[in-house]
Amino acid sequence: MVRFFAGAILVLFAFNSSYSQQFSIVNDELPDVGDGASAWADINGDGWSDLVLFGIQANNTKITDVFFNDTDGTFSSMGSGFPGLSNGDIAIVDFNNDGKPDIVITGVDDSNNPLSLIYYYGQSGFYLLSHTLTGLGFGNIEVIDFNNDGLKDVLISGVDEEGERHTLLYQNTGDNFEESNVLFEGMSQGDIVVVDFNKDGWEDVLMNGLDNNNQPRSYYYLNDGKGGFTLTSTSLIGLSNGNIKAADINEDGFPDVWISGTRYGNDYTQLYINNDGVNFTLFQNFDEATLSNAAFGDYNQDGHIDLYYGGLNGQDFNAYLLRNNNGQLLDTSTPLAGIISGEANWVDFDNDGRLDLFVTGYSINSPISNVYHNNSSESNSNPTAPSALQVGVVADTARFSWVAGSDVESAVDGLTYNLYVGSQPGIQDIKSPLSDNSTGTLLSPDMGEITGLAYDLNSLEEGLYYWGVQTVDQSYNSSSFAQEQSFYVCYDIKITAKRIDCGERVILSYSDKQAGDSPSWYMNGSSLPISNEDTLTIDAANASLINLTVNRALGCIVETSIEVEANPETVINSGGDKVICLGDTVQLGGSPTASGGLLPYHYEWEGSDAISDKEAANPNVWPSVNTTYTLKTYIEDCLIDSTGLTVAVNPLPEVEAGNDIAIGLNEVGILNASGAIEYQWSPEEGLHSPFDNAYVEVSPQVSSYYYVRGTDNNGCSLTDSVLVKVNAEIFIPNYFSPDGDGNNDVFKVYGIGIESVKLEIFNLQGKRLATINSEDDQWDGVSSGEEQPSGVYMWKIQGNYYDGRPLNYKNKQQGTFRLAR
Repeated sequence: MVRFFAGAILVLFAFNSSYSQQFSIVNDELPDVGDGASAWADINGDGWSDLVLFGIQANNTKITDVFFNDTDGTFSSMGSGFPGLSNGDIAIVDFNNDGKPDIVITGVDDSNNPLSLIYYYGQSGFYLLSHTLTGLGFGNIEVIDFNNDGLKDVLISGVDEEGERHTLLYQNTGDNFEESNVLFEGMSQGDIVVVDFNKDGWEDVLMNGLDNNNQPRSYYYLNDGKGGFTLTSTSLIGLSNGNIKAADINEDGFPDVWISGTRYGNDYTQLYINNDGVNFTLFQNFDEATLSNAAFGDYNQDGHIDLYYGGLNGQDFNAYLLRNNNGQLLDTSTPLAGIISGEANWVDFDNDGRLDLFVTGYSINSPISNVYHNNSSESNSNPTAPSALQVGVVADTARFSWVAGSDVESAVDGLTYNLYVGSQPGIQDIKSPLSDNSTGTLLSPDMGEITGLAYDLNSLEEGLYYWGVQTVDQSYNSSSFAQEQSFYVCYDIKITAKRIDCGERVILSYSDKQAGDSPSWYMNGSSLPISNEDTLTIDAANASLINLTVNRALGCIVETSIEVEANPETVINSGGDKVICLGDTVQLGGSPTASGGLLPYHYEWEGSDAISDKEAANPNVWPSVNTTYTLKTYIEDCLIDSTGLTVAVNPLPEVEAGNDIAIGLNEVGILNASGAIEYQWSPEEGLHSPFDNAYVEVSPQVSSYYYVRGTDNNGCSLTDSVLVKVNAEIFIPNYFSPDGDGNNDVFKVYGIGIESVKLEIFNLQGKRLATINSEDDQWDGVSSGEEQPSGVYMWKIQGNYYDGRPLNYKNKQQGTFRLAR
């Protein structure tokens, strides 16, 4: 390993006169880098914080390396073979719950390829996880257990190789990472913070930067506790090229938000107070800084969290140290070197109980990496551990709760907590907070993961578990873990009942049976079990309350019960006798056909093949003669009832609408039906009301069929039809014999549809003998009182049909006829 030796203290920076603390730069000879990222954790388990660092050096080469803390102010390069990166982010977390810090990094390599990589720490150092995350640069990484399953997931933002911005959530499955379907706005050149803003036990997401429309935006996502997030509007402004940090400034238990960056040419640095996670209120403005770096930590040991930030203000490289004065951040005018485009961390690198400051980035002349030693003589006591630990289990979820710890310097509401869960005493293989559970020492300097006094852990398998919780204060001092507790996860069981023997007996069994179970069945409150078998069979003559207690082999006890109903009497409703008319269909059975029993019924109908389904509860039938049907009702193979009913079939009436008739246009015809006692004519067009008589008058405009539905005393109906033909025509005979024999005794015009007529009669000498002026008028062969002799006579006709056509006969308006005596 390459070794970097510490030298003497080079510079002393004095605080203003009201503070005696001093910071001094340690000549650690760590690589100076810009456009980089850094993170601290006790990686090799020796109790001292180590550094993971990447960025661009002054010679324009990129590095990524782990620097072990040699405990004497020097650091040794691990020489781990990481690809050199810049313009990205680093996070340290225990992904596989083995108690060792793992690393996730994102950035741009020497060939400007965006990379996102996960490294696990093993016995021989770090090894690259085979799963490949989407490579993103110019973005950020945060770890988040978004579904509270005890496995840390990865939230990553940035620009891919195609220049597209993304924000992707990768779910930790225990042995790999899978991209989730949770959607976030694609962002870059900003920052992400993950914390439980509304203290509901679920981590939320706040991020800003440039979106895919190249606009500065701020997005606030509240975790819905169901595997998703709800985008929630806030008053936070959207900034890019800056930072977001969260810390409980006013110590009310809700993390507040500090932001910096630029927006449409204007720079902002602001503090927003958290209003119970619902929204944020602007509280303070600070000297503007863009391309900023920032870190929260209680550096002066007074129990209130303070802030360091640096960045570019106009053309000036600035750095600020702000102390927390009762919820307000005040500048201490500490002359620190201005640094941009890097990162800042608070870390007690020399284990003297005081937070030191590490910053990396570009100074006005070159990249730097400075360790500022905290020379304060003040001390900060460790908080006390939580008390009154409790856990409640429902299905695969355990809800942990506790009474708050305490701290001499920090307000109770400003304290945070770490929780571990293991499958064996003293280990953290289910949920690891990167704390030594034997001493409580934090392996990574940060606030606790939990902001409230309760936490839900999901997706637990059945078994015996062990857990502990510790308190963390604003100086990143931690308590020991409270006395380790244990609890069981035993999934709820459910009794299922199967009725047999026509429902007279019941077999009871239970779900989720496991090897080594010891079941005990109890009936009607008895204190003595009636069976210790896996199943129980009882008679169902009377209602019974059955309780089941199962002692699991893993040590827990689960209980449930069921009310077993008595087998009730079946009520059969066949629907009763029916009366139909020939050709009709009727439904058999009731609503329902059988009821009361606790098992399904099935049916058989006997009697006629004119049935829709012989096994249906309510079949349709259409017999042509009186028919008796028998309904047989079964439960399983047991016939429980046989009931008969009759469907009587009445014949249809012999309804007749009468003979077809012919009428002229606008003439009235007569229709007369028979064979029933009630009638209904249709259609109504051309009918003279009422329409419900056997006898109706009709005068259609065109030839039409009319229908009459006749109903008899049984309510049976039949329909018949008649044609009413509408004509317009005449007939003039060519012979008549007025001899009084009643046959052809007169000469006249015959026809229908005639509106007006004038028929003149002449002898062959041209003398007019008679005039007929209507269809009812006629000539009897007498003119001027004298009978005219036999012979040939002439006729001449004038007039119109109702449709306006002139009258003619065989296309002639005159002709001859013979008179015979």
